[in-house]
Amino acid sequence: MDSDLSQMNRSNNIAPTSGAFFQSAQHFKVESSVFVGHQINIYHSDIAFLEKLALYIISGASFNSSTRDPPPRCHPQTRTTILQRIHKFLATAIAPKRILWLCGYAGVGKSAIVQTVAESFSMPTQALGYHLGAAVFFSGPNNHNDPKWLFPTMAYQLATQSPAYREFIISQLATDPLLCEKSMAEQFRLLLVVPFAERRIDRDAGSLVIMLDGLDECKGDREQVEIITLVSRFIIQHPDVPILWVIASRPEPHIRNAFSRFPTFLEETVPIDSDEACKDVELYLHRSFDKIQEDYPECFSAQVQWPSEKQFLILSTVTSGHFALATTAVCFMEDPEYGNPVLRLEEVLAVVDYHSAAGVKGTANPLAALDTLYTRILSSISKDILPTTLRILAYNHLGSLSSPNLRALANFWRLGQSDVYSALRKLHSVLSVPTPDLVDDHNIRICHRSFSDYLQDSKRSGSFYLYSRERYGDWLPAGVRILYQAVSPGGLIPEKILLSWLPLEEKDKTQRHILKNALQAVGGNFLGAPEPVQCEVLPHLAYILKHLDLVEASSIVRSSGFYIHFYYRFREFLDDPRSCELGIARVVHADQLDSSHIAMDRPCFVFLQEAALEEPSTDKRGFNPLDIIPWEQRESGELAEQVTERGIWCHAVGSLNPDGMKQILLDVRSLSVDEPSSEVYIWGFGEKRVILFERKFTVGPVKQKCIYIVPYPEP
Repeated sequence: MDSDLSQMNRSNNIAPTSGAFFQSAQHFKVESSVFVGHQINIYHSDIAFLEKLALYIISGASFNSSTRDPPPRCHPQTRTTILQRIHKFLATAIAPKRILWLCGYAGVGKSAIVQTVAESFSMPTQALGYHLGAAVFFSGPNNHNDPKWLFPTMAYQLATQSPAYREFIISQLATDPLLCEKSMAEQFRLLLVVPFAERRIDRDAGSLVIMLDGLDECKGDREQVEIITLVSRFIIQHPDVPILWVIASRPEPHIRNAFSRFPTFLEETVPIDSDEACKDVELYLHRSFDKIQEDYPECFSAQVQWPSEKQFLILSTVTSGHFALATTAVCFMEDPEYGNPVLRLEEVLAVVDYHSAAGVKGTANPLAALDTLYTRILSSISKDILPTTLRILAYNHLGSLSSPNLRALANFWRLGQSDVYSALRKLHSVLSVPTPDLVDDHNIRICHRSFSDYLQDSKRSGSFYLYSRERYGDWLPAGVRILYQAVSPGGLIPEKILLSWLPLEEKDKTQRHILKNALQAVGGNFLGAPEPVQCEVLPHLAYILKHLDLVEASSIVRSSGFYIHFYYRFREFLDDPRSCELGIARVVHADQLDSSHIAMDRPCFVFLQEAALEEPSTDKRGFNPLDIIPWEQRESGELAEQVTERGIWCHAVGSLNPDGMKQILLDVRSLSVDEPSSEVYIWGFGEKRVILFERKFTVGPVKQKCIYIVPYPEP
């Protein structure tokens, strides 16, 4: 649905908002190929508004998006019972139970179930009394997880199907073009509450079904809870609105707690090893083996049964109803690059049979068998190539970084086309790798979330863990190399960055994205890198830091994590004797500051961290944060899973309003009075000079800490 505008241009699905000029008219003339008619003008206006709305959607998150093709779906004649229960809920649900929460562990097939239900609406069938309005599939590994665009994505999908809703949303966008940039709560009100509760749009069309898959992959626990809260309160406040919700996620504690606060949901659990799931997986395996034999007839003899009864029994027992393991094994066996499914089955069994004998059921990790297979797949990569493979995977996973396409990722690591495809050659059973003609629009895509989880858990992945100290040692020199090319006394020049895999077009866009990630990589990984690596990059880093305009760099990155890493980690670095020779910063006491040097009309950056076990406080030091992110602190060692403190941190980026700047000026002056001996860092020279400092506050029982990066040009 997120790529349907071209299709809409070829049809007349968009209804005009009023009667057309020249209706039933004859003998009028069209000159110079310009159509003169009210209906045509309104039609193209409608397209323009929908194109504007399309800028704010989660691209690739709809059930029929090409970026998810082929999507996970239930194999024919499997999951029949749970699919029937879902459709029964949709046919019989009454207020307040209008949410079906489909929950289960990673890899049990929740996405396949949601996909199958969504596809069932487009199949020829008798009138159901309910119809699909929107289906959104969150995906963390593929960056389809920004909560800010969830409700615009729903609105876009609804607008492509309902003429009445389309007319409503076009009117709303005409009145308020910035509608999609409002808070989530306001978006929900304007895009769902107003049309369906107040305007009663499509009230006689039967129940409208909205499906959300992978809520746990939506960015931010706080945002996940807010989505549940908004939907639940809407149901309670407007019980007569016939909207039904299917929300699929893992049974994370904060999600379960959010649901439990409202009497609006029914829970449908997708088990891992139920009798039905085991039978479904066996049916899937039988049919997959039949298809493999059809695809590779030259590999089999009519006199030999393949797989043998023993082989099939071992595999079906180990999978134990776990579709992720079954599908991963099948992909591994049928990989056309190897073309030897007989040998590949033996390799699968050599791994999983040991775990089966050890007893998969009852262990603490329900994905232990799958982890074993992932380890085997990664172990098949040559030791010479493996470091490059892990760098590519790490870039795709690191939360503070992102890549719009595979070519940008390759250029960050200075890899050519052949280097990339060689490094990913043996991972096609767990990754979707775009062909060379698609790398400017697509990145690698992990086929299943369980592989992503495996890579980010050191206990599960061992030497393949993506965030080891060795990985930090990779990030630092790569980032320094890029910044050394781009930095100059006149500022940052992305066009100077050398590319190892040239794009067909928009070279500057690729270079700017690489520069942004290089700034984040250096700021976040210097102290994490091994000391020999730090010493190796220090000469180049000295040149970079002497000429780096921190305000300019911050404007390019615009990521909250960058400032936190930069302040804390480089503060430690500046205290190191090695930094004295750089001369880029000095430490003064707060009472030595002259507040008249602060540039009140220049961009500045403020970060507020708040420790609170309950809800965040409302006092934000007078600032208007653009972003609010939850955080939590955990005990180390044996208590690694015990959360000791939770809170939020937010940041205001760019030119603050006058009240915000007055607050900064007040904080600087009060710092010199209240804490005259506290340390303040003065960074840079001339117009680029800034001050970096920290303040702590107590608001009732809540502790707050602010970090400031404020323009402080030399007079």
